[in-house]
Amino acid sequence: MRRARALGLRIEIADLGASNALFSEYDARARAIRVSESHLRGLHGRARRRFLVEAVAHELYHHLEYAGEVERLHTRAQREAAAERYARAAVS
Repeated sequence: MRRARALGLRIEIADLGASNALFSEYDARARAIRVSESHLRGLHGRARRRFLVEAVAHELYHHLEYAGEVERLHTRAQREAAAERYARAAVS
């Protein structure tokens, strides 16, 4: 979370729509990472904190891709898998 803020990204808790599949998103134009308000609402304590850190780290990876700090992989599936690995490392 500190790294995201140090890079000038805003972290927002937001309504990401009715779909439960979208937990977070990166908006390059707004320089923002948005985390699902409805998903956070269902979590408490340690689980809530872990989800928040993991979601921010996942989207931070996408920012680093966009900024050219990490290699942009060829397929969306590869990029998402890499973002998941990055996020898991952030919480371990």
